[in-house]
Amino acid sequence: MKIKSLLLGSAAALFAASGASAADAIIAAEPEPVEYVRVCDAFGNGYFYIPGTETCLRISGYVWFQVGATDVSWDSAYSDTWENSTRARVNIDARSDTEWGELASRIRLQGTWGNNVDGNTTVDQAWIRLGGLFMGYSESYWVNAYNTGPTNFGSHSWDGMGYGYQQRHQIGYTFNTGNFYIAASVEDNSQLEPNGFGGVSPSWTPDFVGKIGGQIGSFNIFAKAGYDAFTGNAGYGAGLVTDVGSAGNFILYGYWAPDGSTSYGGNKSFAVDTGTGNCLFGGIVYSAFGSCQVTPEWSVLGSFRWQFTPEFSASIGAQYFGDFYYPTGTGLGDFSTGIDAWQAELELVWTPVTDFEIRAYIQYFDADQIGDVTTGFLRFTRSF
Repeated sequence: MKIKSLLLGSAAALFAASGASAADAIIAAEPEPVEYVRVCDAFGNGYFYIPGTETCLRISGYVWFQVGATDVSWDSAYSDTWENSTRARVNIDARSDTEWGELASRIRLQGTWGNNVDGNTTVDQAWIRLGGLFMGYSESYWVNAYNTGPTNFGSHSWDGMGYGYQQRHQIGYTFNTGNFYIAASVEDNSQLEPNGFGGVSPSWTPDFVGKIGGQIGSFNIFAKAGYDAFTGNAGYGAGLVTDVGSAGNFILYGYWAPDGSTSYGGNKSFAVDTGTGNCLFGGIVYSAFGSCQVTPEWSVLGSFRWQFTPEFSASIGAQYFGDFYYPTGTGLGDFSTGIDAWQAELELVWTPVTDFEIRAYIQYFDADQIGDVTTGFLRFTRSF
C-alpha cells in the first residue's frame, strides 16, 4: 500500500510539472511583427526602402566576358596581341527626398581580370549629390557633367573614341531649367609639378571645368572649357546631339587645345603603355602620369547609331586629329609634332534576351609618320 501511494504521488508530481511547463508556453511573449521590405518607386525601378528609414536603395551592375585583339604596326614588341578579360561591377545607389532636393549617393565596386591573371577589386567610384551639388570621385565634368542631357562622353560606342575620358576627385554644381543648363566644377588633377628644388610636389592648384548648353528644337547643343593647372593650358569643346528619323541618333563634337597638352581636349589613348609606368609615342618613351593620352591641337568627331529593332542596333563613327602635341612627360608638351591622325569604328549590339547583351566592336586608327593600330573585341554582358 505504501508503494502504491508512492507511485501515485510521483505520477501526480510529473503531471504537475508538465502542466506548469504548458502554462509557461502559453503565456510566452508573442514574436515581434516583421517589417517586410517595401518597394520604392519614387526614383525608378529596382529601389526598395531600407527597413526603418525613408531611404531607397538599389543594387545593380553587370558581369562581362570579353575576347579582344590588337595589332600595332609601329612597334613589333606590342603588335599582334590578343587577350581575354572578365569584369564584375556592382553599383550601390541610395536616394531620399529632402527639403533641399534629392539626396543621392553611389558606391561603384569593380574588378577586372585579364589573361588568367587575378585582378584587384576596387572602389572605382564614390560620390554624393544633393540637389544640383555634386561631390566625390567620378568622371570629370569634362566627360560627364551631372544633369546636362545627352551631350556627355564621346561617340555611341563603348570606346567613345578620343574625347579625353578621365575620373577625378571633384566638387561641382549644375543649374538646369529644363531647356537650359550651366555646370561648373573644381577638380583635383592628382599630378605632381616641379617644386623649384629639382624635384616634384603635389599640385596646390585645382583644375576648373565649365559647361553650358540646352535644347533647341530637336537639337541638344553645348560648349565647354577646362583648365589644366599642371600644364597651364586650357581646352575647349562644342557639339550637338540630335535624333534622326524614327530610330537614328547623330553626334557631332569638336575639340580645340590652342596652347599645348592638356587633360581637356579630344585626347586619344593611342600611345602604347609599356607596362613600366611609361608610354611610347612616335619612338619616344616618356612618363605616363597615369595616362597614355595624347592631345591634338584640334579634332572633329562624328557618330551615327540606328536602332534596327528593339534587340539590335549598329553604330559607326569617325574622328580626325589635327597636329598632336608632344606628350607632357617629354618636357615638350607645348610643342607640335606635326602628326595628324584619323580613326573609324563600327559597333554592333544584340540583346537576344532581357539583361543579356552581345557586343562586337572594331576600330582602325592611322597616324602620319607613325603607323596604324587595329583593335576589336567580342563581349558578352549579363546586367542586373
